[in-house]
Amino acid sequence: MRETSFIKQNKEKWVEFEKQLQLGHKDPEKLSNLFVQVTDDLSYSRTFYRNRSVRVYLNNISQKVFHSIYRNRSRKRGRFGHFWRIELPQLVWESRWDLSLAAIIFFLSVAIGIFSCVVNPDFPRYILGEGYISMTIENIKNHDPMAVYKSAHEGKMFLEITYNNVMVATMTFMLGIFLGIGTIGGLIYNGIMIGAFQYFFYQQGLLGMSMMAIWLHGTLEISALIIAGGAGLALGRGLVFPGTFSRMQSFRLSSRRGLKIMLGTIPIFFFAAFIESFITRYYDTVSDGVKLALIFISLASILGYFVLLPYLRSRKGFAEVSEDGKLPPTPPDKVDMGTIRTNGEVFKDLFVIYGKCFSRIFPWVIVLAGVYAAICGLYFSNILHYRFTLYIFDIRDLVRKIFVFYGDMLQYFSYARKPGFAVLNLILFSFISFVCCAFVVREAVPGVKPGSLSYILRNFYKPLITGTFISFLLFLPDLSGIILVMLLMPVLALWQVIMFRERTDPFSALGRAFSYGFQSFGRTYGLYLICLLVAFLFMAVLTSPFLTWRIFEIINWNLLLDEAQYVKFFIGFFTFLGMAGLGLLMPVMMIGSGIQYHTLKEIYEANNLKERIATIGKKKKTNLIHFD
Repeated sequence: MRETSFIKQNKEKWVEFEKQLQLGHKDPEKLSNLFVQVTDDLSYSRTFYRNRSVRVYLNNISQKVFHSIYRNRSRKRGRFGHFWRIELPQLVWESRWDLSLAAIIFFLSVAIGIFSCVVNPDFPRYILGEGYISMTIENIKNHDPMAVYKSAHEGKMFLEITYNNVMVATMTFMLGIFLGIGTIGGLIYNGIMIGAFQYFFYQQGLLGMSMMAIWLHGTLEISALIIAGGAGLALGRGLVFPGTFSRMQSFRLSSRRGLKIMLGTIPIFFFAAFIESFITRYYDTVSDGVKLALIFISLASILGYFVLLPYLRSRKGFAEVSEDGKLPPTPPDKVDMGTIRTNGEVFKDLFVIYGKCFSRIFPWVIVLAGVYAAICGLYFSNILHYRFTLYIFDIRDLVRKIFVFYGDMLQYFSYARKPGFAVLNLILFSFISFVCCAFVVREAVPGVKPGSLSYILRNFYKPLITGTFISFLLFLPDLSGIILVMLLMPVLALWQVIMFRERTDPFSALGRAFSYGFQSFGRTYGLYLICLLVAFLFMAVLTSPFLTWRIFEIINWNLLLDEAQYVKFFIGFFTFLGMAGLGLLMPVMMIGSGIQYHTLKEIYEANNLKERIATIGKKKKTNLIHFD
């Protein structure tokens, strides 16, 4: 239908709709019917008059009625109070086994820390640091063993402690996304540290005094950390044990539940930091009765709210539907490659495809990264280096650490100095890019079987061509090759997708990739920037001392290595970490480029739109009723 005919046919309806909007007393039923009709017209105009004024007009009046309906919608009062009185206790009860497991892991780790100190009296120096132990011994000699709590101004100390504790708990929760393993590692490390800490004061004959001082704030602080650990285990359980839901549905439920429980710990950390900053520093002047009362009140508050209240609520029955009954809408299992998407829509849909091929990619990434790490640890440890430091002091130091990690990873891609890595990288990343492109093609072309031997034999040379070209660029001296590859990465990803999707030679495909990439520069590189942001955030978690160094230390505690073996293990561990991280990030770029390719193809060629237009008449014809 021509645009003028479309406007003429529906003009009166739109005028009536605007009149209804201007009335003081609106007819809800009539307005609702008109709204449905106008939104149908808007959908039609978005398809056939995408860049015409009629689409803008219909979009504007649809927004008017939407805001008219929802701005006066009554909001549920007392939402804040409802969360603390009803919602959070119910969530805690639903996650009681996760919270119980977190508490068991933590206190077992405390016992391990104490036992380690009994076996090795110098263990506290290793786990707490030589500097802290020396400082505390000096304070004990000065008859002020808890002087560390007087070392800063109350206000500054309060802000720093609150920030640090919330960051540790948040990281403990977020690490649950690694199937709960990261959260377990965080709980174990903190539990061992607490056990070693208390045993150190026992060695000095100050156990009773230290417990009275430390647990003034520690009762709330440690309880909140355990609760955050339980939230992280709840997050990971959704991925490991999806039950009757799909894995993505289960993860969405568990992440929402875990996040709400995690938010419930923030006030606890606030009060714990207040006690540590303003009360603990006066431990030597406050009577033991007052200290015991404060510890008892803190413990009773935690047990009352997070144990007793959820239990009593469950006995009476919860009035609201559980989280499992509030399943959010499931995203479509099939991605329609024939539509034009914004970068935000591309980013959303790429995870639908990623979810399908994740089970294929993940085991191979782990295996190949493990082989890669073993080779580097055994044969290349003398030419590799890392500039990691164990501790971070503020958020700026954490950001610097992420960039340092990226800088260390560049040494694996500087082929002019280390040509041996060209073959290792070609094998690892060619396999990953092949799987990603194959699954994108399967979404676009029904019937494609990317796992079949014939498909692999016909198409595996394509990522090898792209990988060889990238390797050639990486042989350029200094950082010029790496910079060039980083700048061209969106075009190179499009190049490989085009080779998979179109029956054309590599040179023609490269020309089309440059054409698409630079004709839609904003789209192409906008998506690239989104992928880089995801990579940055992912590496922020991966390189965090709350994960990386904790796992490394726990493994290293159980290995008796000499200096040469330690260096090989160190290099192998961080090589595995980096390559596994890059291997899991690469599909975000490759699948996103695959979906972006179909968007760009539709923008410039409109093949799908032409097919739909060609079938409009046929569809109408099949729906005609003939009377004899």
